[in-house]
Amino acid sequence: FEFVSCLLIFIPLIILSLVLAVLIKIDSPGGVLYTQARIGRHKKPFQLIKFRTMVNNSQEVLEEMLKDPEIKRQWKKYHKIENDRRITRIGKWIRKFSLDELPQLINILRGEMSLIGPRPYMQSEIDEVGEAADLIFEGRPGLTGWGRGNGGNDLSFAERTQLDLFYVYNWSLWLDLFIFIKTFWVMIFDRSGK
Repeated sequence: FEFVSCLLIFIPLIILSLVLAVLIKIDSPGGVLYTQARIGRHKKPFQLIKFRTMVNNSQEVLEEMLKDPEIKRQWKKYHKIENDRRITRIGKWIRKFSLDELPQLINILRGEMSLIGPRPYMQSEIDEVGEAADLIFEGRPGLTGWGRGNGGNDLSFAERTQLDLFYVYNWSLWLDLFIFIKTFWVMIFDRSGK
């Protein structure tokens, strides 16, 4: 079902993806796509694919930003930074509508991800996930999940992990359908839930 759904979604999104690729290239130097090592089912690593929304030297910019104690505290708690200087002009717009995640359809077609599931964690985050890791990594990470419409990036890392655990314990086709519909609602009407 996921494979066929992704193929059906993927075909009409090719034109949108080409437009985004051109805008990314015009906006800042560097590649169009960005890959990052993430942890998949049974803790098997894979390369998550996204549209690039940050400057090329984002790691150096992050290290400079983390010298500020307030930003460092924010990064430690949320694994995110408000008003992140690494994000490009077009990147802000692409992220606002979650369009940076479109290339993850390729990850789904490869069998590395699902449409709905726990968030795809980085290797460096596994220790922070703690004992919940074994349970969370029983399934494939999702393009969207329970946390998406329940606070999203406004939640701390620990809170997002708890939502992933809730999803794993309470999984059903009805819950997946609810998450799928709620994700589109949040993307279109309620940007605060991202």
